[in-house]
Amino acid sequence: MVNNNFSVFGIVLAGGKSTRMGLDKRFLAFREKLLIEHAIDLLKHTLGENALIYISGKCDGFAYIDDEISGLGPIGGIYSVMNCLRKEWISKRSFLLFIPVDMPLLTKDVLQNIVFDSNKDVICFDHYELPIYLRADERVFDVLTKIYNSKNHHYCSIKELLRHLNILRIKTSPLFQSSFVNANTPQEFAHMCEFV
Repeated sequence: MVNNNFSVFGIVLAGGKSTRMGLDKRFLAFREKLLIEHAIDLLKHTLGENALIYISGKCDGFAYIDDEISGLGPIGGIYSVMNCLRKEWISKRSFLLFIPVDMPLLTKDVLQNIVFDSNKDVICFDHYELPIYLRADERVFDVLTKIYNSKNHHYCSIKELLRHLNILRIKTSPLFQSSFVNANTPQEFAHMCEFV
């Protein structure tokens, strides 16, 4: 999404190994689309057809930004994306909307609650770390870099990032609770498909 005042990049966090799922969940079919396609379409629908959308994590056949260091979870993906797109966001007020590939019940109506121009570093929903709407600027990138460079799996987390940033938490409507269900195992995915 681009307007005269700020731009938003849409990012699908999809660099995980899908160990608990037993197969690459990015390519599971959900509502007649692959999970990866569903996430891309949701970002386009939310941010506009001309929005710049990237996949975080190597994903052949799609515009992706590979993790610089694998195995660091979402923080590794967030850092790699911010670092790769630095030339883009350093010149204009920008935000990054990150959604996980395994949360296909998210909707445009839900995401629009956190996508707006703000003076906060981060906008997210109460009780949830993802999706996350992150200001792309030097101060946020410095905090992220310190966490990323620790390479300590306990410290290298979105929770830790949020502890160091100025956050706006949006109250989650009871109507949207099912939107935040994610699928890490075959049983969770089967349960999610029951919502169809």
